[in-house]
Amino acid sequence: MMNGVLLVNKPSGMTSHDVVAFLRRKLNIKRIGHTGTLDPNATGLLICLVGNATKIVPYLERHDKTYFASLKLGIQTDTADIWGETLEVALIPKLNETEIKDVLHFFLGQQKQVPPMVSAIKHKGKALYQYAREGISIERKERDIIIHELDFHSYLGDTIRFSVSCSAGTYIRTLCEEIGNKLETLATMSALNRTRIGNFQIENAYTLEEIEKGSYELLSLEDALHHLSKVEYHDEKTILNGKALLLPKTEDLILIMNQGKALAIYEWKENQYFCKRGLW
Repeated sequence: MMNGVLLVNKPSGMTSHDVVAFLRRKLNIKRIGHTGTLDPNATGLLICLVGNATKIVPYLERHDKTYFASLKLGIQTDTADIWGETLEVALIPKLNETEIKDVLHFFLGQQKQVPPMVSAIKHKGKALYQYAREGISIERKERDIIIHELDFHSYLGDTIRFSVSCSAGTYIRTLCEEIGNKLETLATMSALNRTRIGNFQIENAYTLEEIEKGSYELLSLEDALHHLSKVEYHDEKTILNGKALLLPKTEDLILIMNQGKALAIYEWKENQYFCKRGLW
């Protein structure tokens, strides 16, 4: 059976679920999932997990991400992006590059952000965007996020283009609105391309056309879990039976290896390591 991680360059016009459905047909494998949902109109890096690799989804969800984005000034929509219904328009003040860079610099660092209604966050088992479609607004709690880098690229007409590196859980559409408010006008996201998730880069992702032709390679679980400390353990049977291990503590989570193969993720508690997730 095919097992591993497939980096996909998602095109515009498809949901992340559409991409998974495409892969299931082309690879003839039902057990495929993804992490880090991209909106239909967004493009870029989507991590897809094939076979046993679906077991590592929780360990790939908290990576920092990098995006290339555009925002359109002078407009607010009900979805915080250009594809929503216009709620309000506003005059755009005269802006220069220095003023825009100063505003972008303001958003660097740790801060609070309220997730938008058009998000996949669950409330009582139902995604917020589903409530939004029904015209229902749910109160959302602020979340801690970090903006590591926020770089100006261009300002032409009513559109600002920028790149941003941020913590997981950061909503770029919300950031676009906040940038507009700081520039004393309105703003909405008009384009989004994800270029990095942790150490995974868009340059190493495959288009759907390449995948259809068979021109792709899967990353191994060992490579996908590069951020976990690897510990070689000689007794494979002990690991397959899920037994606790009396090993010196290195990290809270470790990847147990046997002859170069990832067998399980173990977690430190009560002065020993317990099996958190088997990968066989």
